[in-house]
Amino acid sequence: MFKKICWNLSSFFISLLPLRFIRLFGAYGALFAISLSKNTKKRLLNNITKTKICDAAVADKFASNTLKHLGMTLSESAYIVWCRNKKRVIDMVESEEGFALVEKYLAEKQPIVFITPHIGNFEVAVKYFYYRFPSLDLTVIYKPNKDTFIEKIVFDGREEDRAHFVKTNRSGVVSLVRALRDNKAIGILPDNVASSGDGAWVDFFGVPVYATTLAAKMILLEMKPKAILISSVRTKKGLKIKAEEIIPESYTDYLVVMKQIYTKIEELVSKHPEQFYWSYDRFRVPKGAKNA
Repeated sequence: MFKKICWNLSSFFISLLPLRFIRLFGAYGALFAISLSKNTKKRLLNNITKTKICDAAVADKFASNTLKHLGMTLSESAYIVWCRNKKRVIDMVESEEGFALVEKYLAEKQPIVFITPHIGNFEVAVKYFYYRFPSLDLTVIYKPNKDTFIEKIVFDGREEDRAHFVKTNRSGVVSLVRALRDNKAIGILPDNVASSGDGAWVDFFGVPVYATTLAAKMILLEMKPKAILISSVRTKKGLKIKAEEIIPESYTDYLVVMKQIYTKIEELVSKHPEQFYWSYDRFRVPKGAKNA
C-alpha cells in the first residue's frame, strides 16, 4: 500500500512537468543506476563492440548517450503513458508517417501484425495508435516483469478497452492467432532473444543472434495478415512515429521473413543508433539453442 501511494503521488506531480524535465530526470537517473551495476555496463559495451556500431574511441560516450535514451524511455513511459495522460501522449508525437496505410487496412478490416523494435519509445507508440485509431482493436504479447509491484504498474498503465496485453506463453500465442482470425491487429517485439529451443539464428550487424520466430510465423499464417513495422524515434520536441509495410519475400519460409525484419531493424538502428536498447542481453545463447 505504501509503495502504491508513493508511486501515485510522485507520478502525479512529475507528470505535470514539461517533457524536457521528465527526460532529464530519466537520463541522469539511468546514468546513476548504471554506476551501481557493473554487469549492465559491461554487457552494454560488449554489445557495442561486437556490432561495431561506433568507433572504439567513442564507445564510452556512445554508451552514456544510449543509457540516457533508455532512461528517457522509462521516464516518458512511467510519467506520461502509464499514468494514462492522453493529452500528453498525443502532444508528444511531433510527426507521423505512413499512417494512411494503417487507416486503409483498418477500414478494410484486414488482420495486421504490428512489429515494434526496441528503439525510441514503443510504449508511446502503442498508446498513440490506440488514441489515433478509434477502430483499432490491438492484442500485444509481452514478457511480465518479475517484480509484482512494477508488473502491476506497467500492466495497469498499458491496458485499455481495445488494447489487450497477453503474456509470452502458449495462451498468449493462442490469443494472437485468435485476434488475427477475427481480422484484428496484434503487436510483437521482434528483436527479443528466444527462449531455449524455440528460436532461430539470424545476423544482426554481422553477429548471429538467437531470435524469436513469433513475428515471422504470425505473418505467414493462412489469413496472410499485413505486416507493418512501427518505429518511434525521439526528437527534441517529442517523437516521430513511422509505419512501414513489410511484404514477405516468401510465404512458406519464416527464416526469409526473419531476415527481412532484421534487415529493416538494422536500417533503423543505423539511422538512430543511440536510441536502440543496447543494454539488453542481445547476444545471449539460451540453454537448448541450436548451433548457429
